[in-house]
Amino acid sequence: IRMLDAGLKEIAEQIAQSESKRADLAKRLRFNSGKMEYTETLEKELFYKVKRIEIDGKVASVDSGIAGEELHGFDFLLMRSVGVVFEYEGSKVAAHKYFPSALPKMDYDVRSGLDSHDVMWHKSLFRLRGELSCATGLIEKPAPACIMMDGSIAPLLSDKPAEESEIRPLYDEVVGEYRRLYETAWSKGCTLLGVIKDSRSKRFIEIVGRHAQYEQGLQHTTDTNFLYFMLEEGERT
Repeated sequence: IRMLDAGLKEIAEQIAQSESKRADLAKRLRFNSGKMEYTETLEKELFYKVKRIEIDGKVASVDSGIAGEELHGFDFLLMRSVGVVFEYEGSKVAAHKYFPSALPKMDYDVRSGLDSHDVMWHKSLFRLRGELSCATGLIEKPAPACIMMDGSIAPLLSDKPAEESEIRPLYDEVVGEYRRLYETAWSKGCTLLGVIKDSRSKRFIEIVGRHAQYEQGLQHTTDTNFLYFMLEEGERT
């Protein structure tokens, strides 16, 4: 137990040192931000204050939950998608409504003989199909001004199975659902918003590292981890 405690203490100290170093680099970057130009970015400043606006109207969101089990002889998936529409008056929630209901029915799918790659595609695409269909239906009826989707609002290359895959028809259905979502949002004047909590991206770090010459201190840092220290409340980059 003592050896375990010593090991955990060492790990905790390493993490604390790394976080302290990132916080120091973030402060230095803020201080020097006006002295550097970033040709790769759309905006010249490194960070901006978020402009607060009055919110009136309907804002919606869609998400889903999925459970899967790999059993002897077949793979079983169970999924449910639900949307919610918040109606704002004077930037405060005045009412909310679930779509199609607070507890929608489950969708299920059973496949057999899938290899390891097909199993991953099957799970991801099955969830996407249900989520996109729910979002399209929500836009058609409650007609919100914007709708937030969990993740990307475009098909990802990683979700595309091989041509000969048994899952390829399911991928084609998902692409069709994306098209239907875009067309419905366009016709209803609804803005699609993709919400990505942590993309594990290092694009921001790569850019500032080259210009600020901080590469050595940012090698093992993701964008979101560094921005946690660099940005203050009410700021964006």
